[in-house]
This record gives sequence, structure tokens and C-alpha cells, in this order.
Amino acid sequence: MENARREFAAYPRHGTEARLHGLHSLGIGSHINPVDTESAPSSPAPLLSFWRTALWIGLRRELAEEFPAAAEGTTRFLGLINEDTGPVGRVHLGAVFHHRLAHNPSPPEGELAGLSWPPRTALGRPPWPLTRFESWSRLALTLSKPATLLP
Repeated sequence: MENARREFAAYPRHGTEARLHGLHSLGIGSHINPVDTESAPSSPAPLLSFWRTALWIGLRRELAEEFPAAAEGTTRFLGLINEDTGPVGRVHLGAVFHHRLAHNPSPPEGELAGLSWPPRTALGRPPWPLTRFESWSRLALTLSKPATLLP
């Protein structure tokens, strides 16, 4: 998630995911839920149309749940994360989207409490080294950041 000043949303992890405590995330993540597939085309529609619709519905649902003030904006699909080095990656596939906010919202609460907006060019450099982020945020950053800015 990026604001109009080209700053990315970064927040400290806390809450139910104890394995991520002490790390930061760059985005909002979730699972595709059965409700996300209710509006997706059913058979005999191509499987790609079904998943494309379910992903977009899930993305919008998650933004509305986690950070409603940031739901407005433009979104584009960047790619997939498929890593099998850890227990989460062995059973999950990540869809990465870039969401540019239509306006700068007020700070969120709940699991996104402590959200900061570091400049895009600061990500990967002190005080925002990549080691500060959980693994999927590091991988997502490589999809959204020009190669010249990668460490």
C-alpha cells in the first residue's frame, strides 16, 4: 500500500501471529474466504476467471475490514509469491497487489496500530533494512520496487 507521497505502509506485527512479532509488514494479508467466491463465475466459466474474481473480491474485503479509510484507490496485480522454505510458505500461495491510496487516511487501529509511512526509497536501507520485515513483505517488495533500488 502506497500513499500519494510514494510512501509505503509499514507496521509492526502483533496480535495472533506470534511468529511475526518483532517484525514489520508492508501490506495487508489474508486468506480467500468462501464468501469471496460467491460472486465468482461458476462452471462452465474458465477457472482463471473464477480465481481472478475471488482474489479481487478478497482484496477489497480485506481492505474494508483492516483499514477502511484506505479502501479507495487504484490497485494493480504485481505477481505471486511461491516459496516453500517455511511452514507457512509450504501451504500458502501469495497474490501481491500494489494499492495506491486515493487520499492519506488517518492512522488505523487494531492489528495495524503503529503504522508508519517510510519513503519508498528508504525501504531496504537504514532505518528500514529488509531484515526488519517478515519474509513475504521482503518478497513483495522485490515485485513492487525498481531493481535500481534493491540492496
